[in-house]
Amino acid sequence: MAASFAVIDFRRRFDAELASAVSEIFNNIALHAYARSGHGEIVIELEPIPGCARVRISDMGERFDIHAVPVPDIAALPESGLGLHIAFACVDVLHYQPGPPNVWWLEKRARTEDRSRG
Repeated sequence: MAASFAVIDFRRRFDAELASAVSEIFNNIALHAYARSGHGEIVIELEPIPGCARVRISDMGERFDIHAVPVPDIAALPESGLGLHIAFACVDVLHYQPGPPNVWWLEKRARTEDRSRG
């Protein structure tokens, strides 16, 4: 059976924000969850449904306490520590369940203006 792929258009806010959130979570897993081992597998599953996209990201790396992540001082223009906050700002739902496996659930709902631009 052939796979079907949608074209990502970063001019569309929906696409850009979903890609940003997934990228930030992916980077955090690579940099933090697998920091000790230097390698590991990240599984990304996308469930497109009408008016919404759901993403499940899982890994077998180190777990962490999501509530211990400090709120960054944006005025100080920090060079790091923004990834999780960017991800939260870009999606409607972001949930983390420590594992193993560690699992992230992201959900992005299309707004009326997103749907009208195609």
